[in-house]
Amino acid sequence: IADCVEWLSFTYLFRRLVMNPSFYQLSSTEPTAMEEYLTALLDGVVKDLQKAGCVEVEDDFYLRSSLRGDTACAYYLDYKTVERIDNTLHRWRLEFESTGPGPTLEDVVRLLSDVFEFAELPVRHNEELLNAELSEKLPWGVPLDQMISPHAKTFLLLQAHFFRVALPISDYRTDTKSVLDQAPRVLMAMIDLAAAAGMRSVVLTCIEMGQMIFQASDP
Repeated sequence: IADCVEWLSFTYLFRRLVMNPSFYQLSSTEPTAMEEYLTALLDGVVKDLQKAGCVEVEDDFYLRSSLRGDTACAYYLDYKTVERIDNTLHRWRLEFESTGPGPTLEDVVRLLSDVFEFAELPVRHNEELLNAELSEKLPWGVPLDQMISPHAKTFLLLQAHFFRVALPISDYRTDTKSVLDQAPRVLMAMIDLAAAAGMRSVVLTCIEMGQMIFQASDP
């Protein structure tokens, strides 16, 4: 943790703290006050990462990255994304141990669509109406009360790409490109975490979905 504080002292954040302390609720730019601020900031970050299962803390001093943390770092993903993926995988493993062969392709596409990376996908004015129209043309529907959700829109755009369904307006082509640019990183994280959990069927489904993303085709 002390190394993290030192590392932050070389960042642009540190320069901002010195130049505009009041914006960050700093009462002083004395070294002691700066160190206390950065330490408190890191404590909050470490607690969030611990809660998400991305880091482990030893003796309140040493940090060790977990599989989740390594995965988020390797694919440049938000820690909340790997937390959601891994939690869902473990839930699936418990659910499907005695009830069936495993999650379907639709389940995996929905999980991909629900990660944090797609939370900022724009849903413009009246696009919930276009989303509803598009949903009727696709095999996996979305409830009407979710049409305003960026995750629901991501789910619809992926389907339209897979099944080569015409998009309603040109903006949706731009949005689809944005989704497809990020999807491979998330998909690789899903494969790594599923493999670590011993979920062979999910790994194979993710590989199949990767082919669908690159080839714009359904299975």
